[in-house]
Amino acid sequence: MAKLNCWEFHNCGREKGGKNVGREGPCPASTFEAAHNFMGGKNGGRACAYITGTFCSQTLQGTQKNYCKPSSDINQLRFCTNCEFYRLLRKEQKDQFSLHNFLLYVKERLISTKMRIGKIEVPQLRKISGKSKHSMGQDPSEKAPKSVK
Repeated sequence: MAKLNCWEFHNCGREKGGKNVGREGPCPASTFEAAHNFMGGKNGGRACAYITGTFCSQTLQGTQKNYCKPSSDINQLRFCTNCEFYRLLRKEQKDQFSLHNFLLYVKERLISTKMRIGKIEVPQLRKISGKSKHSMGQDPSEKAPKSVK
């Protein structure tokens, strides 16, 4: 069974090609290819709590200055923990759903695919501490699906 992405759960229409992209733009979770296949999601579809700039319930979540929502602002963390999709992920993935696992997964995916995210380069990500094994058993070198136009 396919795993739901946040935009499918919330039916926001802000995924690539979605009904609200023209008016509101694509959600950063739907375009964050470095997180593709994290916990079985498409791009950042199952990592929305860790991606800045998502726009949940008409509220901008996180900023580029805050790199990640949960560690930067307690009010934003409270928002995510009140989200039904966040709770579903916590229940399904248990301890595997963590910022640490997300960062390790993205780091390894960037290294294995030689992908870049804006100004973030692989040497900067090598500073992230932790084990070198990728999380959740997915292959971080798997390519993200092509963009829907």
